[in-house]
Amino acid sequence: MQSTSSNKEKKYDIVLISIQRDSLSTNSRKKDGLNRLPPLGLMYLGSYLNKMGFKTKILDIPVNRLDEIINFVKKSITRILGFSITTSTFKITKRFLEENKQVFSNNIIILGGVHASSMPETCFKEIEKMDFLVYGEGEKILYNLLKELNKINCEKKDLHKIKKELNSINGLCYRINDKININKKPNLIENLDDIPFPKRDRLSKYIPPPNQYKKLPVAHIMASRGCSYNCSYCLIGSMYSSTRYRSVENVIKEINYLLGLGVKEIHIWDDCFTSNYLWVKKFCERIIKENIKFSWSCFSRVDTIDEKLLRLIKSAGCWCIFYGIESANKDQLKLINKNICLKRAEDIIKITKNLGICTRVSFMLGLPGENIKKAKKTINFAIKLNPDYIQFCYTTPFPGTQLYKNYHKYGTLESNFSNYSLWDPVFIPFGYKTKKDLIKIKKYAFRRFYLRPSYILNQLKSIKSYEDFIRFVKGCFFLINYL
Repeated sequence: MQSTSSNKEKKYDIVLISIQRDSLSTNSRKKDGLNRLPPLGLMYLGSYLNKMGFKTKILDIPVNRLDEIINFVKKSITRILGFSITTSTFKITKRFLEENKQVFSNNIIILGGVHASSMPETCFKEIEKMDFLVYGEGEKILYNLLKELNKINCEKKDLHKIKKELNSINGLCYRINDKININKKPNLIENLDDIPFPKRDRLSKYIPPPNQYKKLPVAHIMASRGCSYNCSYCLIGSMYSSTRYRSVENVIKEINYLLGLGVKEIHIWDDCFTSNYLWVKKFCERIIKENIKFSWSCFSRVDTIDEKLLRLIKSAGCWCIFYGIESANKDQLKLINKNICLKRAEDIIKITKNLGICTRVSFMLGLPGENIKKAKKTINFAIKLNPDYIQFCYTTPFPGTQLYKNYHKYGTLESNFSNYSLWDPVFIPFGYKTKKDLIKIKKYAFRRFYLRPSYILNQLKSIKSYEDFIRFVKGCFFLINYL
């Protein structure tokens, strides 16, 4: 570690920063972090670095204002700043660094996150202030980098002295004397139990959207990493093609830790929690055997689950499952490599609902090969399924995915990464005349599903508590604002 300073400000070896989309337009916080999720990746990253002896600090919009971040950097003696970026936050992070380059002139700047991993060379070329980029899973890469930086006391001018050592760190990109070096692809972390639980000192600051929780506070955890499927629109499947699970014992230990902090609900944030049938079975059986009482939710695929497992999941306390179905058109499902059976989707949604588990379903509008007729077929299928909640999002070909590489075969794509958020129509299939047509069909989809009298009546009947009522009201305001 670096030598202790006499400065009264607390010293951190690295400050990890997450800047949310559109956050440079105002210095005010989003009230209570409403409709925001915690920076879970940074939290696990920070906990690992702490375990390895480095002091870390996480600054996150909206919990921290931009002026707070700048003032913290000005006053602190921290030399290293790590920024986590998504595709939609790449431009805003670049702007933030450019507008405050004098503040950060003595800091070593590191970029990481999904966008950095998918376009490392582009990120380097566009952000001149950047010194390092971590692509892939960041824990061990960043740890190895910090060890080397400490040898030169984190001095930029001395980076050339450790060039040989830097070149041996897989997953690292760096710039020395204006030359960009991209090292070999890193290995995946096989033993996820090596990563300790993150600190949860700001639980009350994050409130998910109203259809994603029953009681507050909610904590998010990851039981696994990666995805064994290869949907053409998904970056996770492209980057991490195998699913690795933590041990059941380790996950349950974290759950008990969170319940001890007063957490009332846990969202398992895996891309597909039910990928490993036997693991999930063992997990649920342990929860039931140890009589651990808590409410939880997860993501799943209809082809990884059956009635037997659903009954076990229900008995273990799961209140909500989010399924990705995406389209009611078989040719589109094949085109995006979704490979699910629509009849099985109907059966699984019906079973889930009959068991009293809240069902949320995702559909994508503007898929390759789509036109208004096909979109309406998907909307009608969504209404037929009649889940508790539907998410209609725009198809977004994120950099690094197969869809991004081949989008030109199916439509036109906007180049402004700031709009790559699933909620802006950046990709327009050839089956639509204009962007306005795609916007109209999405609003039509929301109206058709959510404004049905039968749906509204069922939602009112489902209100069993004050918390349910508050969530219902919030959901109504969200829908009214959108429409």
